[in-house]
Amino acid sequence: MNGFDTDIDVRETHPDEFRRAANTFTRALMFPPPTDEQWAERLATWNDMVSFSAWDGDRCVGHAGQFALATMVPGAPASPPERCRGSGSWQHIGGAEWRPD
Repeated sequence: MNGFDTDIDVRETHPDEFRRAANTFTRALMFPPPTDEQWAERLATWNDMVSFSAWDGDRCVGHAGQFALATMVPGAPASPPERCRGSGSWQHIGGAEWRPD
């Protein structure tokens, strides 16, 4: 149990669950699950992301995640993917430093 009055288990997604979580995610966006070929191309992004999922037994019923993305602003150099966490973190956006308030 996860502290709530429910049988849904919310936790970090394990690597062997990525595909089932991806299927739930794509269905929520009204797309079909990825084919084996598409999954082979997408797996690397799942290995590098922060991923949490909700499970009802062995069935994934929800997913939340954070993908690292490169940011590009016209006229500025491309910025590498940076993750923003907490008040002391920062990102480079379009070559300029940005700090959250």
